[in-house]
Amino acid sequence: MHLNFSKRRIFPSVAAVLGLGLTLTAGVYAYNHWQENQPTAANFDPVVRALWEQHSGGEQGKRLCLSLPSYPAPDVGTKTREPLAWSMDFYTDAPESAPRQEQLRKLDALSQAGLLEKLTLTLNGRPAIRYRLSESGWLKSGPNRNASCFEYGQPHYLGIDQITPHPPGSQAGQSQPFYEVTARIGLDATSAESAWVRNPALLAAFPEIEKNSAGQMFKVQLVRQNKSWVECRHLVRDGQGPCGRAPTVYSRDYKDAYVDATQKDGGRAEYEAMLSRLAALRIRKMEALKAFAPPTVDEIRRLLAEMHGHGKAGQWPGTCLALPGRGNLPVDKSLFEGESDHYAVAIFPSKGRSGWDPVARKTIPYLELLERLGVMQRRAGQDIQLEDGRRQKADIFELTAGYATAVDPKRPDCLPLGVASVDIVDAQLINDDPYDTEGDAFRYKLRIKYANPPEWAKNKDLLGQWDELRGALERGRACQGEFHFDRKTRHTFGGGGSCWWAFDSLDGG
Repeated sequence: MHLNFSKRRIFPSVAAVLGLGLTLTAGVYAYNHWQENQPTAANFDPVVRALWEQHSGGEQGKRLCLSLPSYPAPDVGTKTREPLAWSMDFYTDAPESAPRQEQLRKLDALSQAGLLEKLTLTLNGRPAIRYRLSESGWLKSGPNRNASCFEYGQPHYLGIDQITPHPPGSQAGQSQPFYEVTARIGLDATSAESAWVRNPALLAAFPEIEKNSAGQMFKVQLVRQNKSWVECRHLVRDGQGPCGRAPTVYSRDYKDAYVDATQKDGGRAEYEAMLSRLAALRIRKMEALKAFAPPTVDEIRRLLAEMHGHGKAGQWPGTCLALPGRGNLPVDKSLFEGESDHYAVAIFPSKGRSGWDPVARKTIPYLELLERLGVMQRRAGQDIQLEDGRRQKADIFELTAGYATAVDPKRPDCLPLGVASVDIVDAQLINDDPYDTEGDAFRYKLRIKYANPPEWAKNKDLLGQWDELRGALERGRACQGEFHFDRKTRHTFGGGGSCWWAFDSLDGG
């Protein structure tokens, strides 16, 4: 059988197919282009999400927290605001105003959720309750050391609720249609981080939890410009734009302003070259870091324990109970300066003092307490010489024989408390910036305790009356800070941290 296809029949068919393909491609392109221009939630959603993240910090923005109800002022409170050290005391035999009742209801809710500890005690001969921060509450207090709120999450973009069209001319000065988009931000109900805040007592005492969980509305105005959906206010000049008159003028960032300034002097090329050099340097530093392993949380925990003297005695940050003479317990004259290993301090009885003088308010009562406990002895009316050559009558306080040998040989005002144990409450890596050429960083909270004090510190009579000693052994110290980590040396650099007594100490440090 002989088949004969003429060119007339073949070529028109191919041309028809190609033409149909081009027509379909053009149709698909036109349809996609038409879809992109439609004012739909699908088109608006990525734009609105990006605008919210830009203006508010987005997923890394402000965190939600429950504020500690500090007012009305407690009947008795501590001056320190250090975590684990402060407390709020309320007499239970006192009449309660409506604001006080509301305050106590919130404090009770926080204690039921485990954020506060609630204790009953007798204070100044009256029944009282005390609220103080728990370890769990400290953990939820965020990185700010003096924060008085408990973080339970951060706002998340939850989606678009409504789109309202505004045709041209619906507002003064409006030149083209725009769309007012109402979106919602709020607490992610599935977040494990915020599970604790759903405690029924907290939900009843803090109505803002439900409000933040339900979400809050925010609005943006979008207009189609240069094949993109953009915010109207970014197109405003001198109060006039395609969406009408507006009170604000689009404010560009520092880089744009700098480029404008350098363009006037022909310096844009130099500016761009500088940016390129900085980018290249950043890349080289980041590549150099890859030669060394990043830290692990376990490594950070071991490093923190070593830094804070775990299993050691006599090491920073303070394994001793400080005696008056330095810091927050000043005296009129310290007599143990220099190489002396003999503790002695002088108080001038005839010296005029104001009601705010810390020597009169704190130091003298403390020395007299230690004298009654047999820790100190006083030599009254001693004649001593001052730095300017004058003579002065003074009461000299010294340690009694049983305690004079208990001091640190290098610090006679320090009574060592024994070997320290370090308990890491929280340690987390925070190197979340891919452009941070400083390397890795970590944040921590920990406690230092003294489970095996020396024999003199186990005396029950002392512990019953010496609040500083009892507080130091029961509560220990708290520490918090943030450091950078050197991958090469495997040690810290930069940053800082601090430690304080985890009770209302006279020494305060």
